[in-house]
Parts: sequence; structure tokens; C-alpha cells
Amino acid sequence: MSLDRLTNLLRGMTVVSVQSGLGAGPAFWVVQDQTGRSLGLGMDCPQEALLCAHLRWGAGGKALLQAGPYRLSLTQQDGIAVLTDLLCEELARPRCGAPSLLGGYVEALVVHVLRAAIAAHSEGVGLLGGLADLRLARAIVAIHEDPSAALTVEQLADHAGMSRSGFMERFRAVVGQTPMAYLRHWRLDQAREDLGRGDRATEVARRYGYQNADAFGRAFLARYGVPPGEWRKRAAISAFDA
Repeated sequence: MSLDRLTNLLRGMTVVSVQSGLGAGPAFWVVQDQTGRSLGLGMDCPQEALLCAHLRWGAGGKALLQAGPYRLSLTQQDGIAVLTDLLCEELARPRCGAPSLLGGYVEALVVHVLRAAIAAHSEGVGLLGGLADLRLARAIVAIHEDPSAALTVEQLADHAGMSRSGFMERFRAVVGQTPMAYLRHWRLDQAREDLGRGDRATEVARRYGYQNADAFGRAFLARYGVPPGEWRKRAAISAFDA
């Protein structure tokens, strides 16, 4: 298994808009001040943002951004600064194909910000702390790559190259919950995204390894306070109203 700590978390991220000024919800931004330019990623753009990209991002974004905001300071010698310059110039003087370019620049810069955040969280806690720990990261990536798999604590410990007890203790201390609780929550968060797209509860239950729709319904109700079918209806109404 390759240790790609971000790809599965980045799936589903869409750049909705790039603008000069603030945007609501998950966002990427560029700040210019006396010390130079810096990049940011979090739930809300700061007032001083030079530009703000509004993001639509599902379960992966929620998992990553709850520990944010993340910031990355740039220098003119930094290759990322060139990409940031291109983003700012395109927004200031857009030409044909601008939306595609703006979205691509933002997506690339988000990856750079998150890479820097993982590197900076070597002693951190939460999901970023787990991804920064190379042993725990292997187990977390295994969960992200196939949430429907019937993974056990022993199998996850093997991915991490640790004893069962050492893995359990380390995972809880760094990530903040047990490995199986993280697996359950990740499955349900992915399932909620699928229901929001209109997938049927029976299909989603089977997709994420639940024995039957009733077991899935009980787990979903316990986590979100509404049955899967009700969530699906609400999502359909919201999409219609939009």
C-alpha cells in the first residue's frame, strides 16, 4: 500500500468560486501584508484576504478543516509563490478559460498547504497528527482507501507495524478516538455524502459493509439524529431549492 495521505481526503473537493473578498464556508485564501504573502485554508476567510476561493467539500474536508485553519508563509524563492502569482494575476485580468485555470491553481495550492500542515503536525493531535505519524498514517490510509473493508484492530495494527496494544494506545492518544470508532465515523460520513447525492439507503448500507439496512439505519440515527431516508429527503429538497 502506497502512503498517499491526501488523495482520498481531497476527493469531492470543488472550487465553487474565486473572488476578491470574503466567502462563506470552507475556503482557501491569499493574504498580502508587510511581511509578504501567505496562504490559508479553513472555514472562513479572514477580513484581510487578498482573494478567497469558496470550496465545496464533503467528508474529507470536514475531517481536515476541523483542526484548521492552516497557514503557509511564502518567500519569493519558493516555487509555490510563482503559482500564487499566477492565481492572483488571472483573477485580476481573466482571459478565456479563466475558471478552469483559477480552479486548478487553487486545487494545487490547497495540496501544498496541507502537505505543509502535515509536516508541521509531527507532534500534533487529531487527524493531521495521525497523518504526520508515519506508522499511524498507514492504518488511516487503509481506512480511507477502502472504508467498506471488514478491517479489524489487528489488521490496522499490522498496517502500522505495531503491536495491537501499542497501536491502540498510540492511535487514541494522537487521533483522539479508537481506531474502530474512527473507522465507523469515516464510513458514516462517506455514507451521508452518498445519501446526499440521492443514493438509496440499502445500496449505501451494502457499500460500506453493513450487514443490513436496519443496522445501518441505527448507526446513522445514533450519529446524525435522523434516519438515512429522512436525510436523503432533506438533501433532495435542499438541492431543489438551490
